Amino acid sequence: MKLIEAPLDVATMDYEFSNKITENFAENEEKRSQPSNVPCNSFEEMLEQLGNNAEILCKSQQRDETDVSVQEKIQILSDIFNKSKSNFLSRFGKFLTFQQIKLFENVEEDVKDGYEIKFHLKNISQGHSSIKKHKHLRNKRYAALKRLVEKDSYFSEVEMMKRNPLLYEQLVGQYLSNKEKRIRDRQSNTDVNSFVHVLLNGIDNEQMQNKKKLQEKAENVKMDEDSSSDESEEDDGGPSTSTGKIDQKSQRFLWGEFQTEDNQEIVPKRTTKHINLSVTAQERQILKEEFISTMYESFLDGNDDDFDYSTVDDNDEYDNLEIVDNDEEEKYFDAEEPEDMNMIDGNENKREESSEDELDIYMNALNQHPSVCQLSEDIKRL
Repeated sequence: MKLIEAPLDVATMDYEFSNKITENFAENEEKRSQPSNVPCNSFEEMLEQLGNNAEILCKSQQRDETDVSVQEKIQILSDIFNKSKSNFLSRFGKFLTFQQIKLFENVEEDVKDGYEIKFHLKNISQGHSSIKKHKHLRNKRYAALKRLVEKDSYFSEVEMMKRNPLLYEQLVGQYLSNKEKRIRDRQSNTDVNSFVHVLLNGIDNEQMQNKKKLQEKAENVKMDEDSSSDESEEDDGGPSTSTGKIDQKSQRFLWGEFQTEDNQEIVPKRTTKHINLSVTAQERQILKEEFISTMYESFLDGNDDDFDYSTVDDNDEYDNLEIVDNDEEEKYFDAEEPEDMNMIDGNENKREESSEDELDIYMNALNQHPSVCQLSEDIKRL
């Protein structure tokens, strides 16, 4: 993960992504599958197969209008095909199989629209490969992401907090002082004293808290399932002493929790002051960088439920940006500066530490706390 030397500011940061995102995209691209192709030896067979495709709409229909029959669809497709093959490819090319695309290679030299046919065939061939399609969408979303970051709206700290309040609290929010929170909230609103702002802010906060509760509930369910799985494994054969098996349940508690002699767990209050003693400024910076990178990754992977991706994926404007940028995102991911490579070779341990997830970072910080160190020594004596 690359660290930004200047203080983190979502509005001015230079679109830095962590190496973790690069690895995730590479892994996703490897998990591609080539769709099977239905044998097709002629244009007549192609038109028949397309006519039986329920996803293809040949013409707009009124609400009370009867559906177009298969034969009518085939006739409409045939008329469009005979009138202009380039227009046919433009409208229905994405539904063609590899073998169907090969049929058009015989008409690439068509005097009327041969150039456009070649253009569409090239684009269709690119879209047929899963890895190329994924790359194509990713580049378009990357171009959209840069615009959104420049506008400082969708990817502002407050807006990202609203979209994933639990992750924000775990990585960023719990380490902020009250003063820092006030500054954060003030920067997101220019007219903080208006009635409209107060009303909308109250609604947003309520929605964010409800979403956070749902995320916490889902996380607790997952933790309970993991705990049940651990207990099942321990029942099959756990560590034992001369007096018998140790009560594993009594030994199981989270970092930051302490036990009395009666095996009653005591969870200390997690105040901002206490946490700041455990996490350094550099670690806070790493955690915030991790949060921002995760939110970027979520957007690029299409996981932002409230975002209408059709405005990007189906928008030719971002294709033009992709050509101008000349695969800027791929260059960013693939190209390593010589000084960066030297730093990686000379600091392998530091690179591994940067690749840790937020839980590892938090636990490493806790390990340095005197109370935790003492607790570890007590456990070793058992």
